[in-house]
Amino acid sequence: MNKVKKLSIIFLLSFLSSQCFAGEDSRMGRLFDAQSFKNVGLEVYIPVSPTWNHQFQKGGETDAIILTTPPTYYPLTDLFLAQKANFKQLR
Repeated sequence: MNKVKKLSIIFLLSFLSSQCFAGEDSRMGRLFDAQSFKNVGLEVYIPVSPTWNHQFQKGGETDAIILTTPPTYYPLTDLFLAQKANFKQLR
């Protein structure tokens, strides 16, 4: 290869790699709100936008935390976290 082609390739690769890493610094992180469920000893981080609905259900041997996106949000998302009452946490 001649010298111009080599320099062009080196310049192009260095430009592309600098753009990949520069983009990460300028991105804004997604904000989360910590919601404590003290009765089961959990802290769940819920996205601030959109505001998720959350509720706690106790039923028999199983406790459940239900997180849902607002009805106007697309795609609708539900998240169920269940924990058995006799479950022992490892520490």
